[in-house]
Amino acid sequence: MAGASVSSFSSALKNVYLPGIREELNEKTNLLDLFTEGDLTQYEWQGNQLVMALHSARNYAGVMYVAEGGALPTAGSQGLANLNIPIAHLKGRIQLSYEVMRASRSDKGSFVRAMDLEQKGLVNDVARQRNRALAGFGSEILAVVTVSTSSTIITINNPGGVGGTTNPSRFIKPGMVICSQAAAGGAINGVGTVKSCSGSLVTMVAAMGTTSTDVLTLGTTSLVATGAGSYGGNSGAAGTDSADIASQGVLGLVDNGTFVATIFGLSRTANAFYNSTVLTNVGTVNTDILQRGVDNCEEVSGQMIDKFVCHSSIRREISKLTEADRRYSSDASPKNYDAGTSAGAQKKDLTYNGWSFRTDKDFAYGYLAGINSSHLFWLPETKGEWAEDDGTILLRVANVDAYEARFRISENFSTDQANAHVLWSGITVNVTSGVFAD
Repeated sequence: MAGASVSSFSSALKNVYLPGIREELNEKTNLLDLFTEGDLTQYEWQGNQLVMALHSARNYAGVMYVAEGGALPTAGSQGLANLNIPIAHLKGRIQLSYEVMRASRSDKGSFVRAMDLEQKGLVNDVARQRNRALAGFGSEILAVVTVSTSSTIITINNPGGVGGTTNPSRFIKPGMVICSQAAAGGAINGVGTVKSCSGSLVTMVAAMGTTSTDVLTLGTTSLVATGAGSYGGNSGAAGTDSADIASQGVLGLVDNGTFVATIFGLSRTANAFYNSTVLTNVGTVNTDILQRGVDNCEEVSGQMIDKFVCHSSIRREISKLTEADRRYSSDASPKNYDAGTSAGAQKKDLTYNGWSFRTDKDFAYGYLAGINSSHLFWLPETKGEWAEDDGTILLRVANVDAYEARFRISENFSTDQANAHVLWSGITVNVTSGVFAD
């Protein structure tokens, strides 16, 4: 007769569950942290909008050399302009049944309290979307539709609204509700839930109408069946959006009209003083093109940048500039030289002229922004709160035994001197296909 074995004794053996839940998602928000936790100036929000008065032009007509008894110059005046900065509201929502809240009330029944997981998770999810938006230009474009279709599969390019075919679905995730809307802020052609993403293909749970060149944004059908999206604003009317509602991003602030022609009510065409220095089609980056951008920026604005912002692929290209100049000491003892760098291991900043590189997972491929942090601002009204205006965070859901809660942030980001920053675009980089942040 066979003796006892693990197999025969398995009904008496326990499964031992380790405490807690392990994080598998990338919760870093480097760009957002630069604005909200760094040394950037903050102005608390008051009223309908914030207005920045800008000194935009000299009294060019009123100054000239004159001969004795000669005619005086024509009287002129200083030029002034205003930035009218609106507030942007980002809101998140969770819902839990009474049953799951009761079932997860202790360590004996669950790894974590359901309410605690959903609340902390939503705060992180809101920060994730804020970081993505801050890397963009206020449009809220996740990608652009390339093929007109009414099927469950959508073909896309231009991640974040920035031209490109590498990892076009980098900002679209399974489970996300997206809206397909005409590029000019017109009709909404469809709203649906994402099932999966692969390369340039987005598979929806159900067929969703799109038109070629439609933009894909975050969407919802919570108010009207035809849906609403984030592109250009949300009027609440069926099938139409109007007015800007998203917060502004770095590519809109450090720009010469390529991404944002009119910013905060100010036309960059009519007010060229608010254009950043932009060097396009860079190709292989080198120290001359970097210094040229810095010098051009200083010549126009009188300001020097103090930090670079980019995707990690740009930092790798910058690191290559000094690779041939690295030297290794040697003696009779065998050595095990580290082929990498401290910057590559995130242990130390890579620098150029002493200015560090802030890399962010959401920044556009091939773009490098040189910023002057003293001329960038975080403008918060509500830095993050759970809605409890009626005295309770949990709201009863009508007709079901469930509760919901809402988290909200009201803010915007701005610069009072766009020409104090510089942007390089079209930098040749190597980006791994299919590898990007959650």
